[in-house]
Amino acid sequence: MLKLQYFAGILFLLAIVVVAVQFTLYHRLTSVLKTHHSATWESLGSPSLVTRNSMHSALTMQRFLLRGDYRSLGDPAVTRLGRSAAVVTLAGYAIFIVLLAAVLILILKNPQAPPS
Repeated sequence: MLKLQYFAGILFLLAIVVVAVQFTLYHRLTSVLKTHHSATWESLGSPSLVTRNSMHSALTMQRFLLRGDYRSLGDPAVTRLGRSAAVVTLAGYAIFIVLLAAVLILILKNPQAPPS
């Protein structure tokens, strides 16, 4: 069980790194889109890293990344950033699912006695 706790801890630290990388790539990609492809940026809901974001623009941006729609712009910088952001996003989803499973296993195998 201790090995699973270490594994979950390592996954948690990895998740923090992935989120940091994801934020960096997302910021760079939205900046390039805003500067060089403003019509596309606006069609995505004018996404930014923190401000002016809505659930709709976040989902639209995820779809843009995961479908590979960035390739249609023909911009090598956008393609590179988009591909990297898509890979990191998928890695983040995978890490989250495995971490959630590890935590659930730890909880189910070590139920806490109710306080008396």
